[in-house]
Amino acid sequence: TEADETEIGRIRQQWLRREAVAEFMAALKKSPKKARDALAKSGVGEFLPLEAVSFQVSAGSSPEAPEEWAQRLTWVFRCLNHLVPYPEMGEFFGQPKDDSKHAFATFVDTFDMGAMDLDEALRGFLQAFRLPGEAQQIDRVLEIFGDVYFRKHVAHCQSLGQGHGYLKNGSAAYTLAFSCIMLNVDQHNPKLKKRMELKDFISNNRGCNDGEHFPPEVLERIFTNVQRREILTPSSGSLTAGVSMARWEDFMQLVRKSYRDNGLSVLRAHSGAHVQGFLERMGERVRNALELALASDAGARSDALQGLEQLWHLTLQHRSPEADSVAEGLFYFGTEVFHEMQQHPNVGRAAACLRALFRNAAGSISSMSTRQLHMMVYLTVQFALYGLVDRALPPSNFAVGRLLRIPTLVVDPPTGAVFSFLRKISTAPFKMLSYGEDGSMPPPVASAPAAVGGASAAAAPPAGTS
Repeated sequence: TEADETEIGRIRQQWLRREAVAEFMAALKKSPKKARDALAKSGVGEFLPLEAVSFQVSAGSSPEAPEEWAQRLTWVFRCLNHLVPYPEMGEFFGQPKDDSKHAFATFVDTFDMGAMDLDEALRGFLQAFRLPGEAQQIDRVLEIFGDVYFRKHVAHCQSLGQGHGYLKNGSAAYTLAFSCIMLNVDQHNPKLKKRMELKDFISNNRGCNDGEHFPPEVLERIFTNVQRREILTPSSGSLTAGVSMARWEDFMQLVRKSYRDNGLSVLRAHSGAHVQGFLERMGERVRNALELALASDAGARSDALQGLEQLWHLTLQHRSPEADSVAEGLFYFGTEVFHEMQQHPNVGRAAACLRALFRNAAGSISSMSTRQLHMMVYLTVQFALYGLVDRALPPSNFAVGRLLRIPTLVVDPPTGAVFSFLRKISTAPFKMLSYGEDGSMPPPVASAPAAVGGASAAAAPPAGTS
């Protein structure tokens, strides 16, 4: 339909945008200090409308309004976080340049952490990027974090009518954040034999709240939380490494604020167009990856086979040209049960692939191409031959036996003794074989000899066989 065509065009534009994102990520990895220039040259910022990436400067946020480029860069870092190289992002944020400081302040401001204890705020914060390696860079990053956290904490306490909270200023928040990181290292470094106790942690933070003490109940709560659960700092944002509770909560607050698109969980009216766009762009790559995984899984214990079966179902449903290739992959693995020459047949994988083929064929026979139907007919014939020839019928002569075990079955209808034999087994498969590519019926086959096993039964091989 016209609506689907429009949606497909939009999806193709999305792929172009993804290529621009990939270009930006590569440039960032090559030269982290030039993140702003890389964003401008990649064109990523051009397809992000400002209203989609801007956010309301809430109470407690930085009084300095974020610049447009910083908002766009922050949107990429936050909403495409799983694609961003973490070490390079941390290195950019840790630079002494004004651009880095401004971008990082905009980045930190997107975290909803005013109601959290400082250790919990650090958990979500350190899941979104990696701290730089140099002490001076870490100091600059934590200083900005402490300043933003202080403002958000004060705003939260004021909204509850609790005054300004226990923190006196941003420097106090910075000091406590640094102390939390040191406590985390102390409690979870396996090389340390003697660990800090609660009294030591309280003593180390005396007078650090602008000359006053932090509330002991707050320090005790922080100490207990860090002692029980390590504050993790992942080396990358890859979703395959798992999503912590802190990171998940951060994702959700971005969605609630409409800062991060949650389109994957929204039912779209033209979902078929999304599937077609996916198959057009990624179908072959996904199939190759699944086939490679299945090739190394003789017992079919992984999810590769299930993935291939679902991919075939999807390609059949949307009549994708990739359907033939997916079916061929399942067909190839399924025919391993007929390979008598191999010493260790992979029966488990073959049987599972055959089940997947026939299960989908039963429900989608009208959507299958002629090529796929030929594969199913071949498998049906092979089952009939290998199941009956050696067990239920008298021995065949050498010529017939050779024909029955040819590695491929040409679609042209067989003749002679072989045709007579197959007619006795089942007529259904060969009614299907008797149709040409255009659906026409071939001329009637000449009468065949009655005996299959007789010495005088001359077997004329199918066309194209030897």
